[in-house]
Amino acid sequence: MTDLERGRTTLCARTRAPDGAALIELFSSSPAIQCLTPRPILTDSKSNAPGAILIGYEPHTTSSDVSLISAIDASTQTLLTTWIIYSTAEMPNVTKQFEIRIPIEHEDNVITKQLSISNRYSIPRSFRINISKPQLVQVNPTELKNLQPGISVPISLYFPNVVRKPMSVEVLLYILHMDTGTEEETFSMLLTYF
Repeated sequence: MTDLERGRTTLCARTRAPDGAALIELFSSSPAIQCLTPRPILTDSKSNAPGAILIGYEPHTTSSDVSLISAIDASTQTLLTTWIIYSTAEMPNVTKQFEIRIPIEHEDNVITKQLSISNRYSIPRSFRINISKPQLVQVNPTELKNLQPGISVPISLYFPNVVRKPMSVEVLLYILHMDTGTEEETFSMLLTYF
């Protein structure tokens, strides 16, 4: 389902109450699965369309697991539906590693670095770039569309000065296939604040 460091994966589940409107409560068998839809969840009695419920999966260890999510009608305490979620959380395949030293200076200071992304395939590809800790690193552009074979393009990494004490932290940069979401490459950046 997701890489351990990539963070939360979001799923959309749909349910409807047999009699129209219902106040729904969700229960999960796993602490890694949470309901992201604001509560209370109220299905629409006017339309017959099922209500959308966003479910977040945020693993904390590498594992394969089977979890249950149950939707209960809060007023009658009856089971509306149960979803079975098969999940696998694994460490990402890191293809490149970088160490970046960032001085702790004035609050307005933003450090900018350049990184090159290549299309190693023989056909044009589109990529999406995700960061494991976006509060520490921002990337521009976040999408590379129709990158021609063998071509490298620079991307800019922005490091806002949000850290106030010396420390080191690993940030992962994921290069994902835009259409399928599969991981193409992962870069590990060790940020050392001094």
